Amino acid sequence: MLIHNAIKKSSQPVTGDLLSFYVASLSAIALFFWLLTVLLIGLYALGNFQSFLDETLLSLLRGARITAPLSMLFAIWFQLGVIVRAIFRRRGLVSGSVVAILIGVASAVAALAASFLLILFLPGV
Repeated sequence: MLIHNAIKKSSQPVTGDLLSFYVASLSAIALFFWLLTVLLIGLYALGNFQSFLDETLLSLLRGARITAPLSMLFAIWFQLGVIVRAIFRRRGLVSGSVVAILIGVASAVAALAASFLLILFLPGV
């Protein structure tokens, strides 16, 4: 009887844990791409101060223009995952939504900054 109860208890939270794992993974991926974008823009600023080669500076900005939209995309998926989790589990909507919105807005600002710097750096592009 005791073994049957242990098996029953261990099999119940698996579906909820999978959904939470999905949402946590999306938040980690979105945050990773956002931090990578910030790192690339920071290296660009440091490169201007340290007189990096022009091609290196362009590569940093092009990388930031790629990683920022990826971060926004994963932030949107993260927001949808938070909404789905809130519907099925009836909790965690506010805190997860705030984090997803912050990552999405910060990614949009980083994407605009990288695009602006690239346009400023290369007027002919």
